[in-house]
Amino acid sequence: MSFDRHSQCESCLGIEHANAALIPGVACSHCARLPLALRQQRADALAAAAAEDDWHVREEYSGDKAIDFLDQSGGHESDDYVPSIQGSTGDSPIVSPLRTEETDRETGVGPVYDPVIPISANTALPSIGGILLELPEIISKAAAWRNLPVPLAQERSPPDDMSGVFSRVHRVRRDPVWPRFPAIRKYQEGAAADPGAMRSPIGTYVPLTRVEGLTDVGFPTVPPLEPNLTAFFGAKQASSVSGRQPMLAATKDRFVTKQMDRMHQCAFQASAAANNIALLTNSMVEMSEQSKTSMSSGEAEEIGKAASTALTLCAAVAVSQARIAAWATQVHRYLWLQQGNIPEGAGKDLLEAPISPDGLFGPQFHTMVEAGMKSASE
Repeated sequence: MSFDRHSQCESCLGIEHANAALIPGVACSHCARLPLALRQQRADALAAAAAEDDWHVREEYSGDKAIDFLDQSGGHESDDYVPSIQGSTGDSPIVSPLRTEETDRETGVGPVYDPVIPISANTALPSIGGILLELPEIISKAAAWRNLPVPLAQERSPPDDMSGVFSRVHRVRRDPVWPRFPAIRKYQEGAAADPGAMRSPIGTYVPLTRVEGLTDVGFPTVPPLEPNLTAFFGAKQASSVSGRQPMLAATKDRFVTKQMDRMHQCAFQASAAANNIALLTNSMVEMSEQSKTSMSSGEAEEIGKAASTALTLCAAVAVSQARIAAWATQVHRYLWLQQGNIPEGAGKDLLEAPISPDGLFGPQFHTMVEAGMKSASE
């Protein structure tokens, strides 16, 4: 396949686009050049991938919608236990309904790691379903450039006749495993060797990780407590002269918030780096498309698959870092709510309220406080 850019969806990865290409006269100029058998194979493969993962495979999505696409649940994988504001304990195990091997055989859903049709290059963040089809091959070829052995794929668990009868047993899907890149290991080990020396953000990389509208004034900490709430929580008034923010009373709580601020800053820096990696990867694909040098169709195809995978990984990093930043904010909220002795029911709602960069709690908290004051006065 070439780097021919689709006029409508810019991608051959969408299941709707693949199905439309089977209809005479509907296929785009790129798909029209493919044999009908290959178009059918592509549509079947994408349908199998969607059924395997229960994910909706979209035709395309832009970078600002990457998080929404990769997380159709809106950020909630499960009804995880949220600690009580009053410090009570609880337990809510995560139980997910999983298909058994027998169910898979009945529905005709099988593993999706056998090589199938090539995936065309595209400059938008790609659909994860299509990439999973060729991920083992992509990993193997990338590892070969560094002479790295590829770890064995995780084996499926053996069939269990009792699975799904008396209990729900997790079925291990055979996913490919990436080898460790040698140059990365020293950075991972360095953080563990001297945690006291870690600073945030990582100053060495600041020029490479600045993004308009995201890190204009540096990598942000957790949004501060609103100044007009300091009296409510019994905190000292913030000083506009020194720039100091309201602080929690307990020393241990101040340590936790300081570390959460560092996590928040590093998460934003990593998210900004992912943004810039996606931008550079996109430019490499564009340059290869416009290159006047002789490039075989096979080379162009390999560049396209590697770029698609890199863009998808950028989206995965952005999702992870966005969640880390949100959880750091929730920790700050939890500590302040403990200090303010907020009722447990109201506290849970405030923990999970939408996050704004302008303040720690936002308008929902102010509405609750005003309603309480009004009730007290009446």
